[in-house]
Amino acid sequence: GSPIQALEYLQYIPYHPDTPVVKKSIPMMPCKTKKWVLLGCLIVILDESSEVSCFPTIPLPHHEAVIKHPINSQALSMSGLFGEVQETQRRKNVSDTLEWQIYVDQSKSSLDRGGSATLDAFCGLSSTKVQIIPAILPKSKNRFPWVRCMSTKIGITNVDVGNVDSVDKVYRVLTKHLKVKDVSPETCDCLRWKYKGNSYLEQGYLDLAIDAYNQALSKPATSMMMGNSNKQEGVILLLRASAFLQRAQAQKSTLTKITQEWVLPDVKEQQELFVESCNNGGLGVVNSVLNQIQSDGRKQKQTMRQIQYHHGLYQYALLRAAKDALRATEILPNYPTSFLRAAEVLSELWNLGESRRYLERALALDDTLEESVSLLLEGLERRQQILDNARATQEWPDDSLRLALDIAA
Repeated sequence: GSPIQALEYLQYIPYHPDTPVVKKSIPMMPCKTKKWVLLGCLIVILDESSEVSCFPTIPLPHHEAVIKHPINSQALSMSGLFGEVQETQRRKNVSDTLEWQIYVDQSKSSLDRGGSATLDAFCGLSSTKVQIIPAILPKSKNRFPWVRCMSTKIGITNVDVGNVDSVDKVYRVLTKHLKVKDVSPETCDCLRWKYKGNSYLEQGYLDLAIDAYNQALSKPATSMMMGNSNKQEGVILLLRASAFLQRAQAQKSTLTKITQEWVLPDVKEQQELFVESCNNGGLGVVNSVLNQIQSDGRKQKQTMRQIQYHHGLYQYALLRAAKDALRATEILPNYPTSFLRAAEVLSELWNLGESRRYLERALALDDTLEESVSLLLEGLERRQQILDNARATQEWPDDSLRLALDIAA
């Protein structure tokens, strides 16, 4: 009783719901499956070119090529996708080069155990001979996340594999269980470093995460994944940009803490104390006051050096994040998240005009981001006002202005 099981029915029955074959098949289906089948008939009739944006669609045959069943043909077995399928019921619409169709479970139980990473690993490692299909598979005795592999060739049975929770297991499924060739071990190594970086990033180990992403990007297979394109490189760059941005935020927190604890001495009070010691005190008192003033000056100098040091680390991390994020927008020109990340980094660098353009590009790619982009644009307006007010004073050198803005913002 699921959409995918209904799609299995649609592979083998005519699409018009009034034909005798459909009338004979529908009474044997569960109630929910009937609704999905009839809805599928309507969708295919209205628009055969429609696609689902979040998951790749399961390709359906053209309805003119499917109406080959005699009126007295037997109804399709209820097993469908999730059971043994007769050899005559194998998919007829697959290409000659396609050898396997792998359904990767995306149910809540699988997602809680890394099902999304399993799907990503299959997409990254699979060649053109394998079709990867996200699916909500039924409950199984297999440990989550699990996959069902269906061969397009006659005489090869289905393969169910459970507990596929690492890139090494995905590689083993493809190479040992399915005997798929052209699976690159270098790509497997690249993905392995990528997932290590993701784990470190989630735990807050930013240096280890950045090192792992560096290792992933250093692999020669990075530009050969995802169908001879470098989309995977763009994803890794975006992840590394996130790590650098978090490192910048950590340096900014340290910078803010130092400035909040920085107590500046009152120069006027020190002058009055020195004059009073000269008029009413002896030489020893004067020397003591001078030593105190010099000690305060050394502390102020040391604190200022700490501020400049952490501010330099903050700016360096932001520049690295900007470099990766901007490169990711070139590799992934239709991925709105890359433009949002680039806009965020550019805003931190006070490049407000460019940040606004990247936000507008993200909104053009995905209009559902209108609310979040509006909030970010309001933040840019506030930062622009702060910048204009600071520049209006004409009393700040550029380096001091940048330091003051970063601390104040």
